[in-house]
Amino acid sequence: MSERWLLDEDGTGLFQFGVQARRTELPQSDLLPDDVWMIVPQGNLLYAIDEKHSLIANLRIGAFSDLQKMGRDSFRVEGAVVIDRFISDHLTVGGGMGRLSNFGRVIFVPLVHIVWSISENWLLDAMLPGRLDLMYLPTPKLEAGISFNILGSRYAIDSDERKIDSLGVAQMNLGPVARYQIAPSVYLTAESGVAFARRLSLMDENTEIREFSPNNEIYLRTGIQYRF
Repeated sequence: MSERWLLDEDGTGLFQFGVQARRTELPQSDLLPDDVWMIVPQGNLLYAIDEKHSLIANLRIGAFSDLQKMGRDSFRVEGAVVIDRFISDHLTVGGGMGRLSNFGRVIFVPLVHIVWSISENWLLDAMLPGRLDLMYLPTPKLEAGISFNILGSRYAIDSDERKIDSLGVAQMNLGPVARYQIAPSVYLTAESGVAFARRLSLMDENTEIREFSPNNEIYLRTGIQYRF
């Protein structure tokens, strides 16, 4: 769910506000909850600084919890800022910094942004180290290709173990993806692939108490995506 607004008449600034919700089902264990939730309102800003540079900023303030424990530790702020430079009509490169939890811990991560039009129908779009897409665009509304991403977060949980107060979840995903535009900025999506390098870490503040390494698994997801 998302809405966007132009910030000025010449279109140099664009703001988008949306809400993202994600449920992650966990392996059965006496130490783990059945699932954890992320419910996050977020704002995105795209602003053209000049003819060669643009600013991308993201701010997320939300709940990360098993919904059994809803205290101050269940809420936090994440975000990122990236400055892009237009190298040519075919290549944009940028860099910045983010406060993210994709790796199962809340850490500051240097970011590299690359948008490369390899040819008329091929596009590489990456926000490293967390995401890389190589897409084929046969029509203006349809795109299909290969996607890699690191998906995870850190969640406050209600545990019988006195020392455990949070759970770090992280995994890498690799597989084919297809998107079809059904309205301006709205896409039907389908993706599948393998989830690997999966890790669950039970923690006390920033100290890891116990780690699980679930087996690789095949995934299939469909949905609706609003793209900035």
